[in-house]
Amino acid sequence: MHLGNGGFDSRGDHQADIQVFAERNITLEGSQLAHNPGVGNGLEAQMSFGGSNTSSWNLDRAADGQSSHGNGNMVADLRHNWLIPGGTRVTIRDDGGNIIVVLTDSATPGQLVTDRDISNFIFDDTEGAVTIAAGTHVANMIYGNGSDIEFLRDMNPARQVDGTTASNPIGGSDNVWLVYEHADVDLSHVQIGNGGYNADQPNNDTALGNKGDIRVSARTGNIVLMGGTDDQDYAIIGHGGYETKGAHEGDIHVRAGGDIQMLSGTGPRDYTQIGHGGYDADGNHEGVIKVSAGSGNLFTSLSDTLGDPSGWFDDMGDFDMDTVPDQIQFGFSGTGGILLQGGSADVENYAQIGHGGRSAVDGSVTTLDGVIGVSATGDIDLLGGAGSRAYAQIGHGGWNENNTVDITGDIHVISEGGDLTVKAGTGSESYALIGHGDDQSDNATNLGGSREGGIQAIANQITLDRNGYRLAWIGHTFDMAGNDNNPLSNSANNALAVPGDNLGGGYEVIARNGMVLGNNGATISNNEFVINDSIRDRLITPNIASGTVTISGGNIVVNSLLDSSVGSIWENVANQANGLNLIAGGDIDVNFSIQNPGTGDVNLIAGADLAPSSIIDRPSIGGADYQRIDHLYCPPTGHINILGVKPDGTQFGNAHTDLDGASVAISSGEFFSAAGEISINAAPRAIAVGSRDGMTNVLGYGVYVNGGNSSNEYAQIGFRSINNVNDAGVTDPVGNATGGIMVESKEGGITLQAGNQTRATAQIGHGGDDGFGGSTTDTTDPSHSGMIYVDATFGAADGDVSILAGIDAAYPFDRDQQWALIGHGGRAIAGDHTGSIEVYGGNISVQGGGQNTGTDDSFAQIGHGGNNSTGANDGTITVGASGNLTLTAGGGDNSAARIGHGGIAADGDKSGKIAVMVDGDIMLTAGLGVDDSAFLPATNSPAGVNRSAQIGHGGNNTDGNFDGTVSVQSGGAITLTGGDTNDGYVQIGHGGDDAKG
Repeated sequence: MHLGNGGFDSRGDHQADIQVFAERNITLEGSQLAHNPGVGNGLEAQMSFGGSNTSSWNLDRAADGQSSHGNGNMVADLRHNWLIPGGTRVTIRDDGGNIIVVLTDSATPGQLVTDRDISNFIFDDTEGAVTIAAGTHVANMIYGNGSDIEFLRDMNPARQVDGTTASNPIGGSDNVWLVYEHADVDLSHVQIGNGGYNADQPNNDTALGNKGDIRVSARTGNIVLMGGTDDQDYAIIGHGGYETKGAHEGDIHVRAGGDIQMLSGTGPRDYTQIGHGGYDADGNHEGVIKVSAGSGNLFTSLSDTLGDPSGWFDDMGDFDMDTVPDQIQFGFSGTGGILLQGGSADVENYAQIGHGGRSAVDGSVTTLDGVIGVSATGDIDLLGGAGSRAYAQIGHGGWNENNTVDITGDIHVISEGGDLTVKAGTGSESYALIGHGDDQSDNATNLGGSREGGIQAIANQITLDRNGYRLAWIGHTFDMAGNDNNPLSNSANNALAVPGDNLGGGYEVIARNGMVLGNNGATISNNEFVINDSIRDRLITPNIASGTVTISGGNIVVNSLLDSSVGSIWENVANQANGLNLIAGGDIDVNFSIQNPGTGDVNLIAGADLAPSSIIDRPSIGGADYQRIDHLYCPPTGHINILGVKPDGTQFGNAHTDLDGASVAISSGEFFSAAGEISINAAPRAIAVGSRDGMTNVLGYGVYVNGGNSSNEYAQIGFRSINNVNDAGVTDPVGNATGGIMVESKEGGITLQAGNQTRATAQIGHGGDDGFGGSTTDTTDPSHSGMIYVDATFGAADGDVSILAGIDAAYPFDRDQQWALIGHGGRAIAGDHTGSIEVYGGNISVQGGGQNTGTDDSFAQIGHGGNNSTGANDGTITVGASGNLTLTAGGGDNSAARIGHGGIAADGDKSGKIAVMVDGDIMLTAGLGVDDSAFLPATNSPAGVNRSAQIGHGGNNTDGNFDGTVSVQSGGAITLTGGDTNDGYVQIGHGGDDAKG
């Protein structure tokens, strides 16, 4: 069946728009006749070929022992597939047309026996007259995909009726006739589009081609494309067809109120496709492709204009021919899902939404182009099949070995309420892909050429389930330097054969409930999506130039430096306006720094359950800011509205399961729950996570910021700018960080734990420690600003907030500067730091570090500044605890515990209201001496000095003007305990020991 100009072998280049509308269902079905439907259910045919010069077909020759068929000189090729056992009749006539005998296989399928007695008849000159009884087995039928008849004896009459005149057994009349039932339905294809089967110009010209827009609408029903059961029983919506070469172009719109299913068949090349091209249909194809299922439940800007909730489209045609596009409101039925199912049992029965197709690129083809937008209200499934190259793909290209084509166009695949499954099949090279290109068993022979176009995939849970070497992936594929077959690996083989082929365009994979990574149905690698150097260089760096990049995973592990250093993602200044989102259904483990020196945000969300309302339309399409994705626009585009996530604890910090039913969480000592947690652990390197002038948002069941086990292994949420050297050996950009910081958790709480070595600090805020290798050319310290919000109350119960300076239990004299801080600045940062600070939790602990004299500056603080941090600090500080609040100074020198701006010897004006509201007790304890005689019995050194505990601005030996109301409220007791050494005071209020101002 063909709806469009052209047809079978109808040569030419055809042009026309095509519009198809159905109130209910539209089905494009290649023949579904089974290979053995049973006698009486097949197609009846007859043949002889007695006069044919092709001796392998000639039944007279086979019955006379003169066939040239390769299976024997008494075998004939019947030239039909799938003859039905039990439905065959062979009629033997003499040259006068009289029936001598009929052979049937109705009794025993495959065995042809005589239906009557034959008396004294000559079939062979040398044999003489013979008698054959009824029911004698004289021939066989060989059934299958290519059927034969095999004669067991000469059954071609050799004499005339009177038995006296010799005759030519293979000349004159046809003596052997075959009547049979078969299920041979080759070429029973169906197409909506111009072209057809082998309908190109005779010269196979790929420059000319078929043109016109195609629009197919099923207002309340389903659209189904089904490949058939025999050869070339394909179903396609698009120009081209089987071996119809040419440059086909035109937009394709396919929308259904119900489901859209593409079910490829069981025979060779029984593919299904929405797009121009087809099997071996070479050409430079182009045009927009829009596909939507459950369209009646999809929001559009037209729906908004008409005041109806959803389902209005005006891009499906002009059926009344008034030159004004018709407005159609789709109904909703079924699940509103989309299924691409690769076929089984044979070869090239792929399912594809995109231009190209299997072997649709040759040396004359240079480009494939067009935006692809796929929308559904329900699940979207891409399932590779059991047949060879039975791939499932949304994207241009398709399996093409050792060819090259440049491909452009965005691909957006969005499910508003369902899951997205990308699962490879069991057949050879039966990959599953959202992206341009293809996948070969040897990636070094993948389809070459450049790729340019953004990719966006949005769904609840996203599953990528490869099968051995068979790919399951969201992203463009390329001709690779070697063969790895795993795009997640950090292998050198995963480099591009031509690095310049990756032109980017954007990458946002938003798994609202996280991602599952599998291999043939089993979870792999602890369900970890590891951001390694290869992923950074192939997936993030080329795409961040076009906008914010979003990576989703089950568990996400950051094992690559993501900053502005040479070769990293924000090296290009223009890229720094774009942000990075990491969304995990489980945990996020940050092992390398994430530092954006520009205005782009950095967002980490663990245990994600993002609400659909938190995915909004791209800003200002048509002058309006819609809070839902506009599915009229192509491609439909959604972005995370982080402002919709942060106030709602149901959207983060949740537990999920993987393919094996296990909890999605990394099993290590850094994580304490099956729900989504975030760890920033500085062992074995310094780590900072944040944006300089954009927002930094870190959300999870628990958030843990842990300093390392070696000197200078800091852990920080915020932008590190101290006029210092980062972990790549590159000087940090000196400058003022202005971005806001929000850290939120549930019962897992928020912990800042300094390490046990010098300057192994922990901080939430911009800045750092300026005591390590400052610049020799510029001693200017930056001034940082921006709000800081730390809240552990988003769970069913409030989590604790702990700010813990370092203590080395193995070596009680500790190391210096193991401090912990919520605030901008840091030790020895001489800048003016501003911005409000809010900290909320169950129990809140601020614990100074160190155990004995000889260790300096292991302070713990909520407030801007830090020890020796000179400069003006300003901003309100609000602390709320549903449990108890404790401030405890440490044992080392200057190991104070403070809520307030300043620090020890932190000169400068400090201002801003301080409000502390605690349901339980408040306890402030200055440092108490520790007997170290067990370690140094000869000296028994005294405990350290300046070990104060304070709620208020200032600190020991701090000069400046202090201003701002201090309000402290407790539902229980307030206890202040002074220290036992010099300057170990405890205080509620501004100032401090020897503070002047």
